Amino acid sequence: MTTLERRAGRTPRLNTLTGLRFGAAALVLLHHVSYFLVPNGPFGNLFGSGYVGVAFFFVLSGFVLGWVHDGRVSLRDFYARRFARIYPLQLVTAAAAVPVVLILGVSLSWPRVIANLLLVHSWVPLESWGSSLNGASWSLACEAFFYAMFPVVIAVVTRVRFRTLAMTTFLALVVVAIAVRSSTSAEIASGLLYKGPWYRLGEFVLGVALAVAVRRGYRSRVSLNWAMAVAATTYGLIVGALPLLSVSTTRVVADLLILPATCLLIVAAATSDLDGRRNGFASNVVVKLGEASFALYMCHFLVLQMWTRFVAALMPVWLSCVVVIALSIALSIVLHQFVERPAERVLRFLLSSRAQPKRAVSIGADRYTDSGDGTNRASAEMSPGTR
Repeated sequence: MTTLERRAGRTPRLNTLTGLRFGAAALVLLHHVSYFLVPNGPFGNLFGSGYVGVAFFFVLSGFVLGWVHDGRVSLRDFYARRFARIYPLQLVTAAAAVPVVLILGVSLSWPRVIANLLLVHSWVPLESWGSSLNGASWSLACEAFFYAMFPVVIAVVTRVRFRTLAMTTFLALVVVAIAVRSSTSAEIASGLLYKGPWYRLGEFVLGVALAVAVRRGYRSRVSLNWAMAVAATTYGLIVGALPLLSVSTTRVVADLLILPATCLLIVAAATSDLDGRRNGFASNVVVKLGEASFALYMCHFLVLQMWTRFVAALMPVWLSCVVVIALSIALSIVLHQFVERPAERVLRFLLSSRAQPKRAVSIGADRYTDSGDGTNRASAEMSPGTR
């Protein structure tokens, strides 16, 4: 925390977490590259479990909202800002997905299209619903639910001891996963657990709880480098050992295994920033890429679908991988700069309650007041869907 931030009472910027956002988005990108272009071999084996990057985003989303929360933003402004943050790219990529879906020969289902636009499509535990239009947008349905539940979550988190809440939440995730899988088919269980907003809420809750603990003075005793090593080792165990197990809901198990390492990494990164330590993830270039990581997450699936359909067969596989990765990152920067940021600014202005008379709305343990732009933005905000 800088001296000026201390004097102004601002929420410190957590640039390392912004840089880590790019790392998580890149992991998801490499996972889909392996799925579309190199499903087998060393590359496919290494990045076949890259979907665990989404779990990182969900925990980080909760952490950032808990971190910037100071009780001075009205409930209306909170939801308006969340809408302005995620919906422009959701709308643009959904529109872009329509011709992609038609070109690929998939029929459009209006109920699924409407559900996608309303961000409720992943509530239906069927792959055809969760992956409708832009296949990456299922996570935004989860984010929308997280935002709706945030006033309740922050009220609970501020009243319960962190260790009790963390252990109870993790244990509940394990027990519910076992119960659902033992009582339903693999497809339905995957839809309910992996893409189900109600289940993934647990990761968001852990993120909020971590942020509240850090705001109250908790700091990681593990350095960022060691936390990275733990996360990398855990991922290596998932890649090496999980395929050997007879588990039909592999992704759910992998997310549960990576969750403790994810929490450790996020707290270590926040501690590193608060202590003023320098690291590669906080460099200007990586932070800029991290700021565009939501756009990268939202556009890369469509790029890969079209690339596989028209271009991939025309060049060597390795070159195809390199080009599509570079193209996805370049497009994400353009979308972030010329679509995401301008649209967010306009929507924030249009939906702001500044012109409304001040009033307080009590939510749980916190008081929100219509006082304009009350929260200080942190550079680390994100999910696959928040910044």
